[in-house]
Amino acid sequence: MEREDLFQIRLLTTHYKTFLNHSQLLTEEMKGSLLGDLGGMYLSLGKHGKAKQVLQDALLKLDANDKHQNKSHAKRAQALAYLGNAYGDLGNYEEAKDF
Repeated sequence: MEREDLFQIRLLTTHYKTFLNHSQLLTEEMKGSLLGDLGGMYLSLGKHGKAKQVLQDALLKLDANDKHQNKSHAKRAQALAYLGNAYGDLGNYEEAKDF
């Protein structure tokens, strides 16, 4: 990944965190979606522990939403794939296989 790309990703993480701070304006599905994207960005930046934490939060929100509406399957699949990568990058290969 190019240096400029990493810079842009760092900027985006700041914007995503700002959006998430306005949680009263967001549905649970929106929060889960934003957290899933943020987790993917943390993976790209090499922040695997942070990515794991954020992706687990994303899945909790997406799973809770999914019980009421069946809209978030693609975002849930993406978060699961990212979470599997995070576990693998952290050396938790057995847990990574579950994803």
